[in-house]
Amino acid sequence: MGLMPRSLSARIRWGLLGACFGVCFPVLAIAIRWAQLGPAAATLAFQSDPLLWIILTAPVFLGTFAMVAGHQHDGLRSLSNSLEEQVAARTRSLSALTDHLTLIQDTIGDALIPIDLRGRVVGKPSARSVEWFDAEPSQDLIRRLAPDDRRFQSTLALGLLQLEEEFLPEEVALAQLPAALERGGRHYHLEYRGLPAVEGRRALLLTVSDVTDRIEADQERARRTEQHTVVAQILRDADGFRAFRAEARELLDLAIDADEARDRGRALHTLKGNAAVFGFGRIAMACQRAEDYLASHGAAVLSLEEQEALRATFQQSFREVEHFLLEDDAIRVARDEVAALLATIRDRASYEQIAQQLQAWSLAPLGPVLERLASHTRRLAARLEKDVEIAILQDNLRVDVGSYGAFFSNLVHVMRNAIDHGLESPEERVARGKPPQGRIQVKVTRGAAGLELEVQDDGRGINWEAIRARAEAQGLPARSPKELMEAMFTDGITTTDRPNDISGRGVGLAALRMACQDLGILLEVHSEPGLGTTFRFSLPPSPELPALTEVPRFDLHPSERGAPRLLD
Repeated sequence: MGLMPRSLSARIRWGLLGACFGVCFPVLAIAIRWAQLGPAAATLAFQSDPLLWIILTAPVFLGTFAMVAGHQHDGLRSLSNSLEEQVAARTRSLSALTDHLTLIQDTIGDALIPIDLRGRVVGKPSARSVEWFDAEPSQDLIRRLAPDDRRFQSTLALGLLQLEEEFLPEEVALAQLPAALERGGRHYHLEYRGLPAVEGRRALLLTVSDVTDRIEADQERARRTEQHTVVAQILRDADGFRAFRAEARELLDLAIDADEARDRGRALHTLKGNAAVFGFGRIAMACQRAEDYLASHGAAVLSLEEQEALRATFQQSFREVEHFLLEDDAIRVARDEVAALLATIRDRASYEQIAQQLQAWSLAPLGPVLERLASHTRRLAARLEKDVEIAILQDNLRVDVGSYGAFFSNLVHVMRNAIDHGLESPEERVARGKPPQGRIQVKVTRGAAGLELEVQDDGRGINWEAIRARAEAQGLPARSPKELMEAMFTDGITTTDRPNDISGRGVGLAALRMACQDLGILLEVHSEPGLGTTFRFSLPPSPELPALTEVPRFDLHPSERGAPRLLD
């Protein structure tokens, strides 16, 4: 092979070599005959021996065979070279694609981390994963994601274990894995997707997105919306806001420092409801988180971290709006109230009547207090997709908010329960033969001994059987109607199995009854299955001022005497 030029094709080279190899056989045969028989016999054998001629033709056959083999060798070599070039080209293409995908993976804003069901990194994490969490292959990612959050670690580890044991369908198990992470002042959103097995182990692709800017933008929008809502409440009823602020501070202190766990729970739940009524959404959410903490940890006292978070939210929320509140002793009266006083004077009323009207102006109008409750209830109804009409019936009354503020603050629990538990959905109401729109009526009248207030709904009524079951489970008597009523106002008794941020923790009505007992307010409840529930309250007069003063209503159109005309 080394004696022939490499430029010759393989079939020619192989043909020549075969021919040369084949010549060896006849030459050897003639040489043997020559040595054995001599020249004459060798010449005769050459002319007459068929075997010798067959040997002589061997170079032709061998050369031809070698040429055919060379031709096949040329084809195989060409095919091999083509395959090698294709493999090399495909390798270069895959390498370029891999480099391109790696570049994309490393330049997008999310962290992409392949993990197994033990929480260890498998494969190559993206550059963002290394930057944010120092993720490297074979490392325990759970601790690197949240080194200081034991709750997150345990939740993620438990969720991965459920996936590994296939206790739940994969989609359900993936949905239960933690989706939010807070670390170093940043907020992250986590998503999980199944991957093909890596090294024989099931794997997930964890995508971590930094959503801090979005959350901060949402929080800023919520803050501004809250501020506008609260400022509107201040402008509408400054006295009511002052009373709420004073009581809210007391409730906050009780929620954190009260001696009894029962009192802490009541104060926290009432603060949540009142904050929502006045539009302090962040305070309500902070109270909800505190309630969730107590429930999930089985604790009776908030941790120092939870206490600090609750106080910080409370102080910041009030600090942002208090400069809109003018700290003065001004009394604000409506134009028709001034007209009523003028008419009283012109009708030569007694000094006692005039003094009573002037004294009434030092009390707070009851209308704004009840309208706040109604507005809050309408928002809750919209959230729960319930259609409701809320009617406020009150005859231009004023009330001593300082004396009865605790009662009106706790009245929110009745309104929230009416929406969440009492009123049915529109579809359920139609199925029961009711109009799709529910109705809640708040009616206030002047009674012989003071204020009479009723809250009535046309919902499904109180589920006394659920109350009986809960009471018996806690070892409370629940046979007679009186015992059932007592159980309904006991902490921890509720008719729902799923508490939410509206109601269902069994502390709201207990807080309401305690406020009524402290203020000497008589409380009655009447409920019929399928027809609705009525709460009736009888408020005694205030020890310092009349509990309630009814300001006469006048027609502001001039009468014959040129003064407003008394309507009733």
